[in-house]
Amino acid sequence: MNIEKTENNPQLIFEITGKIDSLTAPEFEKYLTENISSFQKQIILDCTHLDYISSAGLRVLLINAKKANEENMKILLKNMNETVKEIIDITGFTPLFSFENK
Repeated sequence: MNIEKTENNPQLIFEITGKIDSLTAPEFEKYLTENISSFQKQIILDCTHLDYISSAGLRVLLINAKKANEENMKILLKNMNETVKEIIDITGFTPLFSFENK
């Protein structure tokens, strides 16, 4: 997994490449936790190059969705492939996020 961060105030954009699984989820969680602050109004997770997300990755998304909600922030999941979108839908996480696709 690789994450590139771009700040475009009031947005914080994370471009995720690879897989978020039990091996990479702790790094993903640490990265988001360290970079999300109340100064941003929207967090964009660009999933164009995200191949897969496991339950460990979903846990990280859930934790950060709750944190963002407490800070009156929004998380946008952008450009997810069908597999990742289906995982989000099946787990019932769809109402927690905003979505944008190409």
